[in-house]
Amino acid sequence: MSQEVLVWLDLEMTGLSEHDEIIEVACILTDMDYNQISDDFTRTVHVPLSKLEAMSDVCTQMHQASGLWEDVLKSTNDITRVERDLVTEITNTTSAGTVLYLAGNSIHVDRIFVKKQMPLLDKLLHYRMLDVTAVGMFLKNGFSLPNYIKSKSHRALDDIKESIGEVTHYHKWVVKGHAD
Repeated sequence: MSQEVLVWLDLEMTGLSEHDEIIEVACILTDMDYNQISDDFTRTVHVPLSKLEAMSDVCTQMHQASGLWEDVLKSTNDITRVERDLVTEITNTTSAGTVLYLAGNSIHVDRIFVKKQMPLLDKLLHYRMLDVTAVGMFLKNGFSLPNYIKSKSHRALDDIKESIGEVTHYHKWVVKGHAD
């Protein structure tokens, strides 16, 4: 039987259209009980100032407020280097034959960018994904699920840690029979 690992991924992008680019990548690997089995992985990706200046006002305000704007301009990493580093981290942490499920909030959006801009990573990942947003939507429909409060820092590593916290919150709530 093969081992299963959740690849918690979060990307920050210049926007959500097909022309936008990844500007921050973070990843944490956990077992299927949400216990962290890897070091925190986080990298910013350099893009030219012109790409940042072309972002929507919402993205500009968000990335300036979080400090990501400045970090992107200072970064010397391109997406190919970041992808190579991430694939190395994943393969060094897991054994051959490990099934790698992508996990996160609204993870299908990140997967679109992974497919386009990080094809080596995409090839490692199973087609199934754990979408914490979908889990929360399901549980809130008909149950008195207590809210999980997020800081919404809009930094990739913080967002991953909150996604893991959120799914753990839901898991404990269900296992305890809807009582906290």
